[in-house]
Amino acid sequence: TQNHQRELYKTYEVMKMLNISKGTLQTFRANGTLPFTKLGKCIYFKYVDIIKLAGANTIQNSKGPGRGFNRFSIKK
Repeated sequence: TQNHQRELYKTYEVMKMLNISKGTLQTFRANGTLPFTKLGKCIYFKYVDIIKLAGANTIQNSKGPGRGFNRFSIKK
């Protein structure tokens, strides 16, 4: 089977993926950290933007390449 990610995710799914609160996600929306799309009353986030946010929060430590950690652990 093909491992295919959906393109759009709802608020509760993004909160679960990034292990963040609703307030944190709202802050990310408000300050432009995580772009979103609003269709009717529903808010959606693109998977590529979620991955970019997680990647941008990877912190390298002084022990060399490959030893960094990500603030967000993407959960499925």
